[in-house]
Amino acid sequence: PSAFRTPGAEASGRLPAWVPPHLAGHFRAGRLGSVPAKQRTRAELLTRLAEAEFRPGRAYTEDEVSETLARYSGDPSALRRYCVEYRVLTRERDGSGYRLGEAGTRAAYASSAA
Repeated sequence: PSAFRTPGAEASGRLPAWVPPHLAGHFRAGRLGSVPAKQRTRAELLTRLAEAEFRPGRAYTEDEVSETLARYSGDPSALRRYCVEYRVLTRERDGSGYRLGEAGTRAAYASSAA
């Protein structure tokens, strides 16, 4: 039954469509197995994930962000913190919501091109 499946684990174990070949080594059975150590690679992975899962201009609750990131990792709060740290997601000052961070998106792509 679906209640016993790992959240977000794809039955086929395939990579999500947004994952390019050079980031595929960080995934196991369709889920993030490791976070890249290199900051440029980490920024690219987080940016691609956020752009695939979150829509510009829409506010998300912490629970919505965590549920989305849990499809990719057993530690969604760590991924959420990375996304905020890399400005891929922005967090409201009062903690009430998150948005796709356009500045982080531009910065991540600019640094990956360097």
